[in-house]
Amino acid sequence: MRLLRIMTAAVVLSAPGGVAAQSPAGLGVVRGRVLDSLVTGNPLGGATVELVELARQTITDTRGIFRFDSVPAGTYLLTFSHPDLAAFGFTPPERTVRIEPGMGTPILLATPAPATVYHRLCPAPRDKDTGVLLGTIHEASTRRPLAAAIRGEWVVNNLSPDGSMTRQPRGVRAESDSAGRFQLCGIPTDVAVAVWTTADSRDGGPIEVRLDGKEVGVRHLTHGLAATTAAGQGRVQGTITGGGRPVALAHVRILGRDGHAESDAAGQFVLDGLPAGSHTLEARALGFTPFRRQIDLASGGHLSVEMTLAPVAPELPELNVTVSDAASARNGFDQRRQRGLGGHFITRDEITRRGAVRVEDMLRTAPGIRLEPVGSSEYRIISQRGGPGGGDSCQPTVFVDAFKVPLDPQFGLSLPVSPDEVEGIEVHNNTTSVPPQYRLASGSCGVILIWTRRGRS
Repeated sequence: MRLLRIMTAAVVLSAPGGVAAQSPAGLGVVRGRVLDSLVTGNPLGGATVELVELARQTITDTRGIFRFDSVPAGTYLLTFSHPDLAAFGFTPPERTVRIEPGMGTPILLATPAPATVYHRLCPAPRDKDTGVLLGTIHEASTRRPLAAAIRGEWVVNNLSPDGSMTRQPRGVRAESDSAGRFQLCGIPTDVAVAVWTTADSRDGGPIEVRLDGKEVGVRHLTHGLAATTAAGQGRVQGTITGGGRPVALAHVRILGRDGHAESDAAGQFVLDGLPAGSHTLEARALGFTPFRRQIDLASGGHLSVEMTLAPVAPELPELNVTVSDAASARNGFDQRRQRGLGGHFITRDEITRRGAVRVEDMLRTAPGIRLEPVGSSEYRIISQRGGPGGGDSCQPTVFVDAFKVPLDPQFGLSLPVSPDEVEGIEVHNNTTSVPPQYRLASGSCGVILIWTRRGRS
């Protein structure tokens, strides 16, 4: 990995507080602010600022402000460092300052600009709306740096001349150095990226990364190497709330792993048997937007989290279907199935007979539907009959009890419902058989309607 050794000049600005500080006769004052112009654009609190020749150090406050009093007149090197910057090879800038007796010296120290960093670290021409991810990877329990392979994956949607939408997977790869530092150049700044790690033939991830329009992002990762024994399994427990109340029946899982936990009436959940390393924790519930966050587990570690889900309105309020109105939903399901006007129907009896672990598995035999692998254990639902002309592959719209389930091209589909909760499933590959009230929401790729048993006595 190319180390970040970039010098930057400090800029003189008005003194923090406005009025130059006074100092005893023959001595001066050095004060100013440290700015993180690289990642956050905010003042850098917790930075160590040093007057090199005097071996004097001070720590910036939460506003990034520092101050040295009673400095003898003379010329000195002023520099700064910060653990987050040092972790990926940042060499702090130096500023030569001249101190006069009784004279305040307001100074701004800043990290290099993002464009400068990208140009130095990523020699290839930069595409529009791309950036670089800087980070480190360490072994989860010992915290020693790891030599690992890092890859970032995402999906680009392209509109073809005939009006159809095509999906193209994209990715970049990098190797960490002996200090565990890595950089992924050319990742998009406007969509989520799945970051996977591989060390000693063990895979980790995916970790969700979003640059959110920034040219430079930072993410530190851990990776478990030891075989997971019962004593080394980690646990995540916590509480899920939404709209100011506990959320029951939320599905909580680790991206890339089978299995999930379900929150109880108090919104509490427990996930056991987790390997060490960095993970993406996800919570989904009907009527709420998905919630994701990165967690890091040491071998046998326990972590407590609180997650707040943002409520969303039902996609089709005119249906007047609620979670407790399963009987009405079942009647509509049966009526459409018995009329035989199109679509593929999976009944409760078939769901019980097949004994599927995930709802997605029930769709494997549905005509015109295939499950496309995403990562090690996730799937993307693909319709092979949707789109203009009926020959394109695209993702159908999925509803659970009239709530639209967001599609995630980077991480696959995670449905907030288990097979034992499902009363029936109907698959409509094109607009011909889609129930009228769903046609506007289904687009040209059809719709999958999942009706649950929640609320049934």
